[in-house]
Amino acid sequence: VRGRALDSPAEPELYAPLGQTPWPGTTLMVRSRLPMESVAAAVKAEMAQLDSQLSMRKPTTLEANLERSVADRNFQRVLLLAFAVSAVALASLGIYGLMAYSVAQRRRELGIRLALGAMPADVVRLVMKQALRMCAVGLGVGLLLALAMSQVLEGMLYDVSATDPLTFLAVPVLLLTVVALASWLPARRASKVSPGVAMSAD
Repeated sequence: VRGRALDSPAEPELYAPLGQTPWPGTTLMVRSRLPMESVAAAVKAEMAQLDSQLSMRKPTTLEANLERSVADRNFQRVLLLAFAVSAVALASLGIYGLMAYSVAQRRRELGIRLALGAMPADVVRLVMKQALRMCAVGLGVGLLLALAMSQVLEGMLYDVSATDPLTFLAVPVLLLTVVALASWLPARRASKVSPGVAMSAD
């Protein structure tokens, strides 16, 4: 069992009579459908009948004990999740800004393509293809770095691998979706501009 913490390795557990292994204190666990206050009062009354010298610490539920044992890990998880969401939001804004600037810089080129007969959908496809190609290179580097850093996170996880395949699949899909949207919006806007206006913009 994991007697010390959820992130510690499971170890063999031996149950022995209290008379053979004296301990200064003990924990009494009671299973009941009644509210904790009612059970605690009944247990306290029963203990007083057995031995008036016995004292009982503040009772608690098994769920509360479990939550307390993982409170630090939960805080770290929430903190990491907040940082991850912030990073994705900032990356999304940065990618959109970069793509909008890139499309604006290529406005004349896109106008020429439209004037030579390219369809608006071709222009959008061209911009998105180039953006996704750059994103694929970035994702490749990012995944390699994530695999290298996975050992750092290993100690903060339990029952989940630091190289969880679902995570390593979901994050690239999310980023590819963000890049696709961030490149599609400015490209679509540029494809609707008149070729003459685009070429005379400079």
